[in-house]
Amino acid sequence: MIDDLRASRVSFPVWTVNAPGPSSLTDYMAQLGAEGLITDDPAGVLRSFG
Repeated sequence: MIDDLRASRVSFPVWTVNAPGPSSLTDYMAQLGAEGLITDDPAGVLRSFG
């Protein structure tokens, strides 16, 4: 699905992901290639997207 969005030039932002850490939703979103992310924990998210 993500590849289909990209092929259609549709961005893939994610809202309110506040669970950084190994095997977290944040890591999963980074692996999927989320292009934007809204969070209350920017420092934690940077560890996943760094």
